[in-house]
Amino acid sequence: MTVVLLTDFDDYYPASMKGVLERHGVAYTDGYHGVSRGDVHTAAFALKEYAREYPAGTVHCVVVDPGVGTDRAAVAVESGGQVFVGPDNGVLHPAATAAGDPTYYLVTDRDPEVATFHGRDVFAPVAARIAAGEPPSELGEETAEHEELAFHEARVVDGEAKAEVLYVDRFGNVVTTLSAEEMMDHVDFGDTIGVDGKELPLEPSYGHVAEGENLATVGSHRQLEIAVNDGSAAEEFDHSVGDTVHVDVTGSS
Repeated sequence: MTVVLLTDFDDYYPASMKGVLERHGVAYTDGYHGVSRGDVHTAAFALKEYAREYPAGTVHCVVVDPGVGTDRAAVAVESGGQVFVGPDNGVLHPAATAAGDPTYYLVTDRDPEVATFHGRDVFAPVAARIAAGEPPSELGEETAEHEELAFHEARVVDGEAKAEVLYVDRFGNVVTTLSAEEMMDHVDFGDTIGVDGKELPLEPSYGHVAEGENLATVGSHRQLEIAVNDGSAAEEFDHSVGDTVHVDVTGSS
């Protein structure tokens, strides 16, 4: 089994976690370490998006944990043949739910740790043990009590939708909670939609408009994405994660 690491560290701390995995003799790879500090929402989205590309047997070790050192629990979640290990703050829930029917285990069989670095002292060792073949059920009891994080699902009512910014990538593309399925019942590529009072062409990809021009598209995540060809929609529209986006999908050719 391979351990995939997701953290908000962007420092030397992931190397410490990798050292733990090396000592246990398990394979690992980097998922993403550029999550803004403590941003559970963005981490949950990133995990949900990339975990589905990994095969059964993968162990995802997630450490985005504003509650480190508190009484917040540690959990291991089995779902769809994969295992998700991390803090019980909701960060694992969207990916585990998308993968299948998740079973949560409260991790109680763990070594004493420094209160401020559970990534090294709790989650990496637990992920290593699971990757080496130890089932999560041997690390603690199954539990129905766990934190859940659910992404808002925008709905179109009378041609309009109130969406939220779900994610902003490093290019400044703004991913919203309006799904392609919901939106494309009302418009098609080549139409114009309204975004916060601005009219944007709905196009299949960025290169369908001139450089520097605004557009709306359907990203690889199958959500409405606001973009600027070779520019930043986050800057252009002053959008960040959690902001509300008003979308008019009446559509005009």
